[in-house]
Amino acid sequence: MKSTNTAPTAAPLTGASSQNPRQLAMFLCRNLLPEKSLTEIGHHFHRDHTTVLYAIEQIAKAIADDLTLIQEIAEIKVLLGLER
Repeated sequence: MKSTNTAPTAAPLTGASSQNPRQLAMFLCRNLLPEKSLTEIGHHFHRDHTTVLYAIEQIAKAIADDLTLIQEIAEIKVLLGLER
């Protein structure tokens, strides 16, 4: 017998964020929590500060070329209650 219980799912990411959601999360942490150091952010992801820096640089480059990614970041900020 198959279960008919399905959980709601988020819309799939389509921009550069689909390549590495962790990088996007690190980028958002840095931008939304500027008082936190790269080391502190990295600690929460179990990563080194250089990994955080690399992630920020990669997402910043992707933003320059990807309108979809800009829209996804805006949607995430709305979901977090940071923008309307």
